[in-house]
Amino acid sequence: MIYNIRGTSGSGKTTVVRQLVNSVEHEVVQIPWGKKQDKTKIIGYRLLNDLYVVGRYDDAIKGGGVDNVTGILTKKFHDGGGEGNSMDAVEHAVRELHEEGKHVLFEGLIVTSVWGRWVKMADEIPVHFLFLDTPLEVCYQRVLERSGGRSPKGWNEGKSDLENKHKSTTKQMASIKRRDGEVKRQQSSLEDFHGRQTKRHIPAAQAEHLHHSLLDHKRAFIQLRKILEEEIEFPHYEASYIPL
Repeated sequence: MIYNIRGTSGSGKTTVVRQLVNSVEHEVVQIPWGKKQDKTKIIGYRLLNDLYVVGRYDDAIKGGGVDNVTGILTKKFHDGGGEGNSMDAVEHAVRELHEEGKHVLFEGLIVTSVWGRWVKMADEIPVHFLFLDTPLEVCYQRVLERSGGRSPKGWNEGKSDLENKHKSTTKQMASIKRRDGEVKRQQSSLEDFHGRQTKRHIPAAQAEHLHHSLLDHKRAFIQLRKILEEEIEFPHYEASYIPL
């Protein structure tokens, strides 16, 4: 089974997958790197029951997911004779693992921005789309908190970096354009991503009878574990403890 977790920035994609990786024993999957092939790069993790997670979720990086390994996967793809862009490389990696009899889980903002490619793949191999239902306002707040986590840098008039980011985002949220007497709201890229998922992708998954689930953003980890238990016999999880 292929699992694709979907959601915009701040929806919690990376958090729920990091929790999953940390909740079980796992093996870090690395490939040789460098001119002399004497170094290695992380491209994913092997979890129980041959569930492979594509992407990086270690503490050495900010964020996580496929977005952090697209360059590595693309080079590996091209070195193996493949042709195409980064999403071709990601799809190739997912299909390759599936052909080896593995279960695969992957997520990333760049993956969420693409829909048709994965629907087409779902026509050929089993894919379970997992949509996070995180409200837009929560996504914004999380993005602001994440970008402001470092010590604030000074700005003119004593404004901190976080305050400046908040002001900028507030403008994006509230900005209005008047065209032909109608009030039209400008959309930020985050709003665009969120709108595409809620207004296009989820309804399409329902209409086309794709295998999909809607994850409650507050209980996503528990729901994900339950789905894995039911579908690929992943070990039962004691809900009293949620890993960070």
